[in-house]
Amino acid sequence: YTLHSALQPIFSQDDRGELTLQAFEGLIRPMRNGEFVRPGEFFSMVEARDRAKIDSLCRSLHIFNTGALNRRRAKLFVNFHPGLFITDMGIRREVEIIKLATLEAGMTPDRIVCEITQKENDSADMLSRFVEELRKHGFRIAIDEYGAEERDVARLNLLKPDYVKFEADWVKEFLENSAGSALLRVMVNQFREQGILAIFEGLEDLRQVDMCHNLDVPLLQGYALARPKLAPT
Repeated sequence: YTLHSALQPIFSQDDRGELTLQAFEGLIRPMRNGEFVRPGEFFSMVEARDRAKIDSLCRSLHIFNTGALNRRRAKLFVNFHPGLFITDMGIRREVEIIKLATLEAGMTPDRIVCEITQKENDSADMLSRFVEELRKHGFRIAIDEYGAEERDVARLNLLKPDYVKFEADWVKEFLENSAGSALLRVMVNQFREQGILAIFEGLEDLRQVDMCHNLDVPLLQGYALARPKLAPT
């Protein structure tokens, strides 16, 4: 396999609806024999003993490719599967690897946003220790697929993130009616008051983008704005 970074932009939107690029999300694109392979299919082929190393390699690849763009202000969102790092030594080692890659890429830790993906069997204590170690070195924290369920609220309270990515299908459903839109507006404002920036992802048409503008959503991501592109881009 050959691994490639695909970078998808994340935008802010001003009062006039004009977009400014604020960040990229790093997405892995595996290739074999000249053909792209679905990421899920690729990771299912990785032996259990190698998964943590491959997961780490993907992050370093995204960091180096984003650093090469030489965009001094743009942040980079990288995905984490904390359950792969279950000991204090493993956590410290992984954070050190990310820090070294960040510095070698000419970036600073505050430009790297660690997007935490939580699995059902992940230990809350382990997640908390992982995030604590990341914060100690200056990295930012995001949680994904937020849907305001009880487990989502618990994860929010535990990790106290800098960013929250709303679950895409949940947002689309709520955007389709006035009551749902009103609730989204309240949640976005409540997060802002707590110092947390909300991100609406998976936006597929400009009508949804316009609705997000009306709700004053801080950050937007989706095919309606920009598709992921292979680095260098």
